[in-house]
Amino acid sequence: MWGERLVGVINVVREAGSVFDDEDIRLMTLFASHIGGAIETAWLFAEAKRRVQEMEALQRTSLQLTSSLDLSTVLDGITQSTLKLVGARDCHIYLYDDANETFTFGAALWDDGQRAPAVKAPRRNGLTATVARWSHPAITNDATRHPLYAGYDAQKWGVRAIAGFPLKRAGRVMGVFTIAFVEPHVFDDHELRVVGLLADQAAVAIANARLYEMAHQRLIERQKA
Repeated sequence: MWGERLVGVINVVREAGSVFDDEDIRLMTLFASHIGGAIETAWLFAEAKRRVQEMEALQRTSLQLTSSLDLSTVLDGITQSTLKLVGARDCHIYLYDDANETFTFGAALWDDGQRAPAVKAPRRNGLTATVARWSHPAITNDATRHPLYAGYDAQKWGVRAIAGFPLKRAGRVMGVFTIAFVEPHVFDDHELRVVGLLADQAAVAIANARLYEMAHQRLIERQKA
């Protein structure tokens, strides 16, 4: 125990015929309390180390995303950083036109390095489209039982857990990125917080890249005039 929290169980086994006396129980109880404190300390240290690594990764990601104004480079950087941070099977990004409610493929990355998308366009009533309409993340730890993955086309992908995040800027959804696992996975609060921060950075980077593209296109048109 650590305080009122159960952090583990230790079992002590003796040969048949021997018994534990009061002194044995006292010593094992004392030993167990020391182990409980050591486990809690190790967990706290591991969590602190994890947070430092996450913040360092986010800082590197931010610098990478803001160092380029090329949209394709930005999108590729988002997928690379996401897989590195959460260890998912794949990450997909689809850009969203909220005026026409349509999607265009942005980028994809799989854990084996492939970059081909699972589908050219998201399903009309799938998770990606739902995230875009709600303008809010959608997370499921068991896609096999989720209504959005009840159809045959969705089931054949073998997704076990998936999360989708809107890429928003000034209240507008500019895209959606998803991270998927084919092994059982439960998204914890720290993981969702990190990916949420990454989504915010990605949205800014995409907005800057789009503004740059628009300005560059206008400059070309003026030069031709």
